[in-house]
Amino acid sequence: MYRRNYILAFLAFSISSVCANVALAALPDDQTIEYKIYDGTQVVFTVRIHLKAVSVDNGSVEWSVQKMVFYQQGSKTGDWEELNPTVDTPDGRWWVNHADTENPELEEFDMPPLMEGCATSLNSNVDDLDFSFEGQVYTEPPGGAPYTITVALDYLFHIVGKIDPEEEGEDEPAELDDPPGSGE
Repeated sequence: MYRRNYILAFLAFSISSVCANVALAALPDDQTIEYKIYDGTQVVFTVRIHLKAVSVDNGSVEWSVQKMVFYQQGSKTGDWEELNPTVDTPDGRWWVNHADTENPELEEFDMPPLMEGCATSLNSNVDDLDFSFEGQVYTEPPGGAPYTITVALDYLFHIVGKIDPEEEGEDEPAELDDPPGSGE
């Protein structure tokens, strides 16, 4: 009887030690990344995504999309913000494989999952923005990529109440960048 209790206590201690070691895996810092959508040489929309690391598992980080902010350049239309947008994955998170999970690289965020929602206008004179935003596989054309970090996106940005979308693109090249002031 004493031996069985000792073995059970030892197993319980061993299991809790393994769980403690897994729990001690360091989470990376929060990330803010930016996708710049061009029309020719002009940026027409910038989508800034704020991410918080939730867990680390075998080289992958589970990111919670905390906020998306949409900026429309070249127009006085406005800016929009969506807190906790819908992320179309089984668990509602964005899983990203990283070479070093404690130090994610910008180019590792090249394939955002489908995110949809209705972003609230930050300008009282403009209606909200329905959006759909998703990464696609980017194939570099002859002559090279147009930006340092180029990604392909499918997107639709539509101001509620307007007939035509503000911006839409299918497999469009976009620039992945650190936002100004991010310190990177």
